[in-house]
Amino acid sequence: MGNEETAEGLLKGFAERYPESIFVAQAPELEANTLLGMKNAAGAERVLTAAAGTEAADRPGYQLAQAQAAFALGQEQQAESLFKRLLLAHPLASKRRLRGAKLTAMGAESSLTIAELRSLGDAYYNAGHYQEAGEQYRALANKSSLEAGNRAGFAVAAAACRPEAEAAVDRP
Repeated sequence: MGNEETAEGLLKGFAERYPESIFVAQAPELEANTLLGMKNAAGAERVLTAAAGTEAADRPGYQLAQAQAAFALGQEQQAESLFKRLLLAHPLASKRRLRGAKLTAMGAESSLTIAELRSLGDAYYNAGHYQEAGEQYRALANKSSLEAGNRAGFAVAAAACRPEAEAAVDRP
């Protein structure tokens, strides 16, 4: 509701006050996001560092907050690395969250290898996210640095993601 100071007061020390809560693993990322909203990136980084090595650090939300804190602190190379790792490790969970994040603005997508880009396309396709998969495969099909045969294979994969191709598969 726009009252970050109150939220920060509730979240600070949450795990110590409520060690049995099911929200203990979420608390560091929530507190870090609150601090980022208050323009306190250093505080967010301290909270996340304190939670490193805990169950919280395995959560995509924690990793996203970590990348955003690094970016806010001007640590662009570290932020890019964290965003990239998050995208590759959690392509479906992070896709939604990274939409508003800085990965594209930083140009980090261009640092992904062909194999990494293909793995993202495959992950989207296997999860039924055909539009995203098609976009990924089309981008690969348009890479002039790839051999013609590879580009053609990605073009076929992109075509398989079109809604009319999907409907044709469903017909008896």
